[in-house]
Amino acid sequence: MNILIIDTSDANSFVALYTETGYDIRHLDPEKKQSQSLLPTMIELLQKKNLRPTQLDAIYIGNGPGSFTGTRIGVMAAKTLAYASKCPLISFCSLQKYVPQSDGAFCVVSDGKRHGYFALKGVREGSKYSFDTLPRLISKDNLPSEVFCITGDATLPSLGKAEMNIDHLYSAATYAVKRKRFVDPMRLNVTYLTSP
Repeated sequence: MNILIIDTSDANSFVALYTETGYDIRHLDPEKKQSQSLLPTMIELLQKKNLRPTQLDAIYIGNGPGSFTGTRIGVMAAKTLAYASKCPLISFCSLQKYVPQSDGAFCVVSDGKRHGYFALKGVREGSKYSFDTLPRLISKDNLPSEVFCITGDATLPSLGKAEMNIDHLYSAATYAVKRKRFVDPMRLNVTYLTSP
């Protein structure tokens, strides 16, 4: 399947293109404005594989939680491309790109700024991951203690640092495409760290 994966919710922003012949991932430079680098990167990846947007099986977009501007840039680019090319759109919680290296229960934690912390619980069994459907906004005092916690942005130094693993996002995207779990581009919900 040809799937374009985009996430611009935090400093680990990326665009990945998975095809039948392999994949290519571009990490967006946090020093450059995503508004200037995202579209050229998407175009470059598609041209490198000689694909038009209409040849994509889906666009898989991270819908936060993340910074207002960063998340909005990625979501708007994905929504516009999906709408214009009539390509199916699928969304995922941006915290799902962070997963542990070992099996068992875990919780990805991200700083929710003045509102507390976003926490997304999950379980890893071999190469399979399952997640709660939505991240919860909780206070520091209510962070789960019964599970191994990891954080994508190292806001809680006492917790283990998570590594990004984009491959499992492709597996989740192909699963969603096969089951036609698409999102209407005009109705995509986004989670921001702070209210716009």
